[in-house]
Amino acid sequence: MIRKRSTQLEQDANAVDLQRGRSAFTLLELLIVVSVIAVIAGLSWPRLTRFLRQQQIEGNAEQVRQILDRARIEAVEEGRILQVRFEPEGRKYVLLPYDPVDQSQTVQSQGVVSTSFTDPSGSRTTEGQTKETYQVYEMTEGCRFYIERADPGETSNFSRLGEEWLGHLENGFSARDTVWTAPILYYPDGSATDGIVTVVDEQNRFIELFVRGLTGAVRSTKVAMMEGRNATSN
Repeated sequence: MIRKRSTQLEQDANAVDLQRGRSAFTLLELLIVVSVIAVIAGLSWPRLTRFLRQQQIEGNAEQVRQILDRARIEAVEEGRILQVRFEPEGRKYVLLPYDPVDQSQTVQSQGVVSTSFTDPSGSRTTEGQTKETYQVYEMTEGCRFYIERADPGETSNFSRLGEEWLGHLENGFSARDTVWTAPILYYPDGSATDGIVTVVDEQNRFIELFVRGLTGAVRSTKVAMMEGRNATSN
C-alpha cells in the first residue's frame, strides 16, 4: 500500500514537472512569434507607407483629370468656352467659364440667376433660371502642382482672377488673392488648348496629365520619380 502511494506521488510530481515544462515552452513560443511579427511589421511598414503615399498622389491626379474631362463635356453641352487654371506650386485648381459673367446677371442664393431685360413694350422684367455654380477645388496636403522655373529673362504667365470671374465661384472669396497659371481652354467643338499638368508629392513622385488639343482628351502617366528637375517648392 505504501509503495502504491509512493508511486502515485511520483507520477503526480512528474505530471507537475511536465506541465511546468509545457508552460515554459509555450511562453518561449509566444516570444518567438511576437519577435517574428515585429520583424515582419518592420519590413512591411515602409512598403505600406509607400503604397499609401502612392495612392494619395494617384487619387489627387485622378480628381484633376476628372475636372479636365468635365470641362470638355460641359463646354460641348453648354456651347461656350470653359477654362481650367491651377495654382503654381500650390494645391488649388478651378473650372469656370472663360468669358466674364454678364453684368446684367446677379447670382442669388441656391444657384439661381436673375436676369433683367426690357421687353418690347418697354417694361423691365426679371427672369430666374437655374445655374450651376462653380468652385475652387483643392488637392490634399502633400501634393502640389509643379511648375518649371522660367529661364532667366522670361516672365511667368501667372495672374489673379478678376471680380468678373470670381462672381462665378461659390467660394470665390477664398481665391481672391490666389495666383493662377495660364488657362487650359475647352471649346464647344470638343477641342482644347494643348497642356501639361504635373502633380508632385513631398517625395518627388509625380504624375503628368497631357491634354490633347485636337480632341480635348486627357492622358495620364504612371507614378515616377522626378529626376533632373528642381522639384522642391520655395
